[in-house]
Amino acid sequence: MTPWKPAKLSIVIFYKVRRREGFKYRGLGLHSMMKPLWGLYHLGSGHLVCWLVAGDNEACQIATEIAESGDWTFDGLDGWKNQFPDSEKKLMEISDRYSGKVRIPQGGGRSEVLALSLLMARENHGIKTRKRSRRNTPP
Repeated sequence: MTPWKPAKLSIVIFYKVRRREGFKYRGLGLHSMMKPLWGLYHLGSGHLVCWLVAGDNEACQIATEIAESGDWTFDGLDGWKNQFPDSEKKLMEISDRYSGKVRIPQGGGRSEVLALSLLMARENHGIKTRKRSRRNTPP
């Protein structure tokens, strides 16, 4: 049984906030781009944590390990500095264990404005999730 729950994710793709079907767990969102490519997103900012190049079950296993490596429930792009200061180290350790299956973005792609707008939308209006569709099953 997977801990990931179906959800409508608000994530940043190409400097725009997009709503995508996916799964959420412990402050992270998992979205299938095209098999076998998965995007793992920090939901408190909507930004990409890493790409997972793996089949459904292995992607879920790796994403779960990353989610359980620390507290990902912080808001904004820099909240990790106080709440999860060793997040980069933990992510690198997991990446090393899965040889080529975890791809960490190298800089760029950060938008404070979009991260803040997601935070404000969540606080003011709530980010709603939809019921699970039959086509959207956990990995």
